[in-house]
Amino acid sequence: MLKRLATLFYLATVICHAAAWGQELLSPETQELVRRRNNMTKQQLAEYLPYIHRRVEEPVAEGICLDVPAELANQSMAELGLVDVTAAPFRADRLGQHDATEAIQAAINFARDHQMVVFFPGGTYLISDTIECRQKLTMRGNGRVTSAANFPCVLVGSSAPEQRSALLLAPRSPGFSDPEQLKIAVHFTNCNYGFDKGDYQQGPLHPQANINYNQVFSDIDIVIGEGNAGAVGLRMQAAEGSSAQNVTIDATHGHTGMLGAAGSGGSHHNITIRGGRIGIDTHGFPPESRVDGSGTQPTPTMVGITLINQTEAALVNKSRGPLVAVGWRILTKNSGPVIRLERDYPANPYNGGLALIDSVIQFTGELGGSVCEAEKSFYMRNVYVEQARNVVQGIAANPTGWMHIKELAYPIQPPNFKHHHFQESVYINGERSSLTYLEAQSGNTPPQDLTARHLWSDSFASFQNAKAINVKSPPYNAAGDGVTDDTSTLQKAIDEHEIVFLPKGYYRVTDTIRLRPSTKLIGVAQHLSNIMTRAPYGELGKGDVLKPLVETANTADADTTLFRLGILLTDEAPTETVERLDGTMPFYALSWRCGGSSIVRSPHIARTHLYGYPRRQKEGIDKFRYSAPAVRISGHGGGKWYNFFIHGLAEETDDYRHVLVENTQGPLAFYHLHAQHADSYAQCEFRNCANVNVYGVKTEYQTRFLKVQDSNNINIFGHGGNATPLRGSAHYVFVDCQNITLTNMSDQFNARQTSPISMAYRRYPAQPYTSYSPLMVINDGQEIRLPNNEDPILWRQSTPND
Repeated sequence: MLKRLATLFYLATVICHAAAWGQELLSPETQELVRRRNNMTKQQLAEYLPYIHRRVEEPVAEGICLDVPAELANQSMAELGLVDVTAAPFRADRLGQHDATEAIQAAINFARDHQMVVFFPGGTYLISDTIECRQKLTMRGNGRVTSAANFPCVLVGSSAPEQRSALLLAPRSPGFSDPEQLKIAVHFTNCNYGFDKGDYQQGPLHPQANINYNQVFSDIDIVIGEGNAGAVGLRMQAAEGSSAQNVTIDATHGHTGMLGAAGSGGSHHNITIRGGRIGIDTHGFPPESRVDGSGTQPTPTMVGITLINQTEAALVNKSRGPLVAVGWRILTKNSGPVIRLERDYPANPYNGGLALIDSVIQFTGELGGSVCEAEKSFYMRNVYVEQARNVVQGIAANPTGWMHIKELAYPIQPPNFKHHHFQESVYINGERSSLTYLEAQSGNTPPQDLTARHLWSDSFASFQNAKAINVKSPPYNAAGDGVTDDTSTLQKAIDEHEIVFLPKGYYRVTDTIRLRPSTKLIGVAQHLSNIMTRAPYGELGKGDVLKPLVETANTADADTTLFRLGILLTDEAPTETVERLDGTMPFYALSWRCGGSSIVRSPHIARTHLYGYPRRQKEGIDKFRYSAPAVRISGHGGGKWYNFFIHGLAEETDDYRHVLVENTQGPLAFYHLHAQHADSYAQCEFRNCANVNVYGVKTEYQTRFLKVQDSNNINIFGHGGNATPLRGSAHYVFVDCQNITLTNMSDQFNARQTSPISMAYRRYPAQPYTSYSPLMVINDGQEIRLPNNEDPILWRQSTPND
């Protein structure tokens, strides 16, 4: 009893002091710098200060602080970068007997503020109110208030299938009973920094989802108890690095399993939702957005989703750009439609679409039903439907058995906007059609692995695995302080063990870290466990051949894993070092040459600054330009990549690529590919490649997204983002290729724009959509472009006999 009273007193203290946090940590001089730099009034500054994290100074400015909080009772976990929610001072009950809401909330806030992960040991945690996972803001050295990508809320549960972690919303919890007033059980949200206009009138608590970074909900289930008819299990409208993974939501007694979705470098994987009125609804949620507007970031990608017995609809979609759905399984007892697609306003003609791939929809009731009700164009490939009357209006199905939809492109032309006429058509080998394209067959049953082929296994490596070795423990004793050379200790651990765990830290290397075919290199969170280098570079700075920080074995049947790991490139070094190397960075992040069942999951491969954004440039320090690709996939390189994102403003040569795939035969799959803000010829390039699938693209730039040359069997499902190619160019450039498929092209642009607009820190201006094409094809020197008002729902170039 005394312990519980002490815990409650501590939690009350944390909550009471939270509002004064910013004022306590920022000196009066710093506060004035922030006010002036951001053009705030004194009142606005006072409102924002509690939500601004103090700048981290070292070992990487504006990065992560490596101090271990002494007040955490479970110090062994704290040293890894974890906050044990069941240990003092929080003591959340995992037996489901006592309300743990306040304890969990305090632990989340503490972990966020100290740049740690909240760990939920296996058990049931009773909650009675919204668990708010709010990302705050931080400041740069120059005083600019900015997103707090290194201060997210990361919630991780037990990875053991027999010891799941679950949040149970108590029966008849206050505020959750009204289905007309939805309330969220677990809500990932954030603060704004005045949006793009620097307007602080709405106050800090109005969310700004495009800077909602690195928020994670993993290996935790949500159960909605009885009497909560207005409850939503999870909401995460977020961007780069944000993801829900390995989650089951029991919404039987609730309204919606999941509301909104991540995109823009965020995605969701391996989620099951049982019951509820709606499984997944991508509409907005006030105050962030209107209830009848979109509630996602561009191109939400959702993989391995199971939706069971919703009473109204499995999916209601009003996404920004297309929703890319891969490996879904929908079971329903009602007559449908199980999928509803809603169009956006005429100014956003390409929002709200769907790409459904390798999926199963089963009607288990007596009457069968309708699969889809569509106001927007959609695309299906390799979708199996059982006992459905129709797929969509005008397309009959098989009400007594299976129908195999090999491919379906269903174009619906957008409404005109003012004098603008937009089109979503089907292009097959240069022939345009506004009619439905369908290949289907009755009788075929789905293969057993249709979902599993797109996911990792239940035995996926984790820091919780008993075989995982900690590189900071004896005999390796890696420092992880960003200064000490950890090359030999990391390499020794990799040479001697299969599962190698890097706790929170910066692991400086001066030579390439070489992985074995079976290596599983894992971190505690993608922003917290980082491999990086800094001058002096040792072997990385020698010779004429550019070296990677990390390199895999060149093996076709490998089982290599990178999981929740950062690989950082910093462009700053002493001036004499930069000059000696002719100004070009002598290394790059990752050489990936392994295939088979290899996986890259939740990586953070980033271009960043060692000294952040100071008020004055550090004396004696200069910057490299980027020339080598940040990631090079070659040789036997393949496998599955989940939630890859990279951006950052820097100087590049025209040859730079965020991702270069060359001379590979695959198979290689990206489950959400987000690459942006490079001023080079293209963000990414596939060269002399085969068998590459990209499920969901989101990007921003003023050059091009992808160049594909001399390649075969390349499939890109879904494109979105606020990007404009160079005048006269295109988002995609295909040169001498065979068997290319592009679906759900969904440009996001300002249709009112009539002239170029200069972009801060960018070499090229943003162009009006009338000045470029969605794609261009060059075969034997002959160039073909699509019209600039056309975003095809399906575009394919095949070999003559394909």
